[in-house]
Amino acid sequence: MHLSPKEEKLTESTVENIEIEYQNNQDAFSKESIISQLATLMKYANRFYERQFLKRTKMSKILLEKFNRRISEYFKSGQLQEKDIPSIEQIADKMSVSQRYLSDTLK
Repeated sequence: MHLSPKEEKLTESTVENIEIEYQNNQDAFSKESIISQLATLMKYANRFYERQFLKRTKMSKILLEKFNRRISEYFKSGQLQEKDIPSIEQIADKMSVSQRYLSDTLK
């Protein structure tokens, strides 16, 4: 799951709050507080997970168009005869995305 820096900070802060509460002296409210923080963490995780699919359709289309342009340019430039078929790693590097992200998006 991809998180923005702001989302990472929010998630880390929630986990830190859980750790702090766990390490503090236990009292009548500790268990309830930890459960509440865990519920918040799960809500954030669900939100971030679901958001991927809302944005992914548009982003996938844009990435696919860029991928197709790169492949077309590669064929038109005659590099296929010189260098053979480019690897997904080479194309991802040219597109400034990770190999795994490009591969997963193209699936």
